[in-house]
Amino acid sequence: MSELLEKHHGIGTVILLDEYDVPLENAWQAGFYQEMIRAYGLESKAGEVREWYAGYLFGNDEIYNPWSVTKYVHEHRSMPDAFPEPYWSNTSSNSVVRELALRASGKGRGELETLIQGGTIEKRVHEDITYEDVYQSDDNLWNFLFFTGYMKKVSERQYGGDIYVTMRISNREVRSIYRNQISSWFDKVVERADRKELYAAILKRDAGKIGKILTGLLRQSISTFDSDESFYHGFLISLLTGMEDYVARFNRESGDGRPDIILYPENPTDPAYLFECKVRKKFNEMQGGLEEAFAQIRTKRYEEGILEDGYAGVVSYGVCFCKKSCIVGVHL
Repeated sequence: MSELLEKHHGIGTVILLDEYDVPLENAWQAGFYQEMIRAYGLESKAGEVREWYAGYLFGNDEIYNPWSVTKYVHEHRSMPDAFPEPYWSNTSSNSVVRELALRASGKGRGELETLIQGGTIEKRVHEDITYEDVYQSDDNLWNFLFFTGYMKKVSERQYGGDIYVTMRISNREVRSIYRNQISSWFDKVVERADRKELYAAILKRDAGKIGKILTGLLRQSISTFDSDESFYHGFLISLLTGMEDYVARFNRESGDGRPDIILYPENPTDPAYLFECKVRKKFNEMQGGLEEAFAQIRTKRYEEGILEDGYAGVVSYGVCFCKKSCIVGVHL
C-alpha cells in the first residue's frame, strides 16, 4: 500500500499505527497501573458501557468501540448521570443501513423488525463482496453489515459447503442507528403519501375510509414503534398538517383539557375537526379505545371549548391504533 501511495503522489509515505494500550503499558511499567485504571471513578457504569458499546468480535474475542467508550468517559467525568449516546452514529454516514431500510421488501422489513426487537436472523456468509456488489441483493447488504460491525455473530453452521451465520445487532448503540434510519425512512413514506384522499374523507366524515388510509400507511412501517403512543401521535399530526383551508394545532387547551389534534378552519363558518387518539396492545381492545376517546371528549368538554371560541361547529373523531391497524369513529 505504501509503495502504491508513493507511486501515485510522488513522495514517501508515513504510516502511523495507533496503540491504544500504550498509556496502560507505561502505567504498569512505572508502578501506578491500579491508579490508572481507576482514575475516572466510573466503575459503576461498566454494565451500561458494555450494553451500549461492546459486542464486536475479533475471532472469538469480544471488544468495545474505542471511540464511543472514550467519548462516554470524557462526557461522564463531569456529568456521571448523563444518558449514553450513539456516538458512532454521529461520525459515520451509515449509508448501508439507510439503503437497507429504503430497499426493504416485506421479508426485509420482517427481518428488521426481528432484529430491532432483539431477535436474530440467519444468513449465508460470503466474504468476497466488493463495494460494487453491496447493493446487488439484500443478502449482500446483510453480509456487508455483518463484516463492518453492524451485526454480531451468535452462532454458525455449515451446510452443503456453505457457512450460515446466526446474527443479531451488536449493541444498543448500533440498534439506535437502525431505529433512526428506519424512522427517517418512514418519515419519507409519509411525506410522499397522497393526502388528498385522506382530506376528502375527513370532510365527508367517512370514518371507515380514514381508518383504511391510515392502516395502509402504517403497514409500510416497522413494528419497532408499535407500542409508542408518541409515534402514532406524530404520524397523524404529520399527515394532517397542510390540509388546505385548515390549520392543525395539537395539545392546545380547549374546554377542560388538551385535545390531541384540532383542525381549525380559516373560515369560522366551517366546522373544526377534533382528533382524540388512543393506543391498544390487542386488536380486540380497539373498540374500547374508541369509546375511551369519545368519553374523554365528553368529560373534558373539548367540543364546548371550540364552540366557545366562536366556531360554527365541531366534528369529533376518535382514533385507535394497534400495531399496524387503525380504526376511526366519528361524532357529528
